[in-house]
Amino acid sequence: MPACSDGRGESALWREFVEASERGGSATLPDYSYAGYDFMDSPIPAGPARVFKVEEFGAKADDGVSDRDAVQAALDAASKKGGVVLFQRGRYLLNTLDGEEAPLRLSQGNVVMRGAGSGEEGTHLVFERHLEPEFPDRMYSTPFMLHVEPTNTQERFLSKVVGKSERGSFELTVQDPSPFAAGDWITLRLRDPKAVPAFFGDRPIRPEWKRLVSDGIGVSERHQIVSVNGNTLRLRAPLQVTVDPQFGWSVQDYPAIEEVGIEQLRFVGGWKGDFVHHRSALDDGGWSGIRLHSVRNGWIRDVVMNDWNYGIRMDDCSAFSVLRLRLGGTLGHHAVHARGGYGVLFGLVADTAGHFHGPGVGYMSASTVFWRFEHTPKNSFDAHSTGPYATLLDSCRGGWRYGRSGGPLVGMPNHLRGLTLWNFERTGGEETEFDFWRQEYNKRDLFLDANIVGFHGKETRFNEANLGTLESLGQPVQPESLFEAQLSLRLGRVPAHLEKELELWQSASSEN
Repeated sequence: MPACSDGRGESALWREFVEASERGGSATLPDYSYAGYDFMDSPIPAGPARVFKVEEFGAKADDGVSDRDAVQAALDAASKKGGVVLFQRGRYLLNTLDGEEAPLRLSQGNVVMRGAGSGEEGTHLVFERHLEPEFPDRMYSTPFMLHVEPTNTQERFLSKVVGKSERGSFELTVQDPSPFAAGDWITLRLRDPKAVPAFFGDRPIRPEWKRLVSDGIGVSERHQIVSVNGNTLRLRAPLQVTVDPQFGWSVQDYPAIEEVGIEQLRFVGGWKGDFVHHRSALDDGGWSGIRLHSVRNGWIRDVVMNDWNYGIRMDDCSAFSVLRLRLGGTLGHHAVHARGGYGVLFGLVADTAGHFHGPGVGYMSASTVFWRFEHTPKNSFDAHSTGPYATLLDSCRGGWRYGRSGGPLVGMPNHLRGLTLWNFERTGGEETEFDFWRQEYNKRDLFLDANIVGFHGKETRFNEANLGTLESLGQPVQPESLFEAQLSLRLGRVPAHLEKELELWQSASSEN
């Protein structure tokens, strides 16, 4: 490889991607650049002009009295016409030890929750008491303290898909174009047992993987329509999977809320226990923080979360940015997790708590990007089964180990094609060799044809026969960041607003 100024070689896989982009062809690497708020085409906005100060609804920082109802009232008021729910400096009690407060809920878009900063002298939203599971026999049914979701998430069938589209294409051919218009968001769906060989080739499917055996391959890929020309829908972002009409592909609508922001806040949990995985509902989710379901073009920015069992869960969210997030305090269950949706960006994240499951995806998520995400040497990436695909870990740093990718056995394997580790620096984990598709029986850690590029740090070996690509093991490559390089190729440069987020992160990190 040609030498670069810092001694790193330019990635051959990157050169292939550039050449394919120039000729309009397909490449080994997916295009991960369509991730984050507005797919990085514009900066995160300042939010609505209307302001709702929580003090005007009865909240008062630092008085030792619950502020939950006042904050909910402010959220409800902002929901009617849109607005910023504004917190002053100090501690707001939202779930007190002697109270019976319900979780905070937001069901409308165009609302921003904004504090006076995530630092020690900023705004602290304090949740003293844990919540109990909604169903005692299901440890995973504990509610989240803040729940953002529209009142309706039920999709409607719109049309069958009748034409073939290759991975990387921006077009879909539908049977009936009449329900569609430019600007609409849609869900591309597949659930078909006959499609399994097209995804797995001659790899055997284990009988324990009952979701594949009974229901077949599942895909739920979210997209926005740019234009409608006859029966062809032009999409804003590329397909991350080949669409073959011989299988049961269909297009549904995609009900969601938009323009929801959470920023400049510190969420204070109360988890202080010695975590044991799946020991109890308290261990797994007693203090579960933020859950967003079906939210598009939203953001979480400049947020600290300390002492939580579960930090952030995102279901069916798209074009969403999580930037400058710090997770600290006591080790818990999950750090951050994206399920379903398209183009969720977790960037500039530090998980110093070392949650059992670190950066995580699952359940048919597509185009999830972890960019400059740092976790501890003791935890690892989590692919939580049931068909996540096209996931990028880019310039990330932390442990890599067996046993941290979860999900039910019926939903294996952990990850379909398109998982790329780019310049990952491994700092911990006992294992020295990994096989992502072991021939002997293995319940977890099954990643289909992953791409490993520039993996370095702690000495590691991989079974190359069960990878898609293995390049420059033990030595980082150029470009340093695949996400930034793909953005530059698409937009002409790394967006100034993303560079500003990186500058703010680096400045805050140097102060800490």
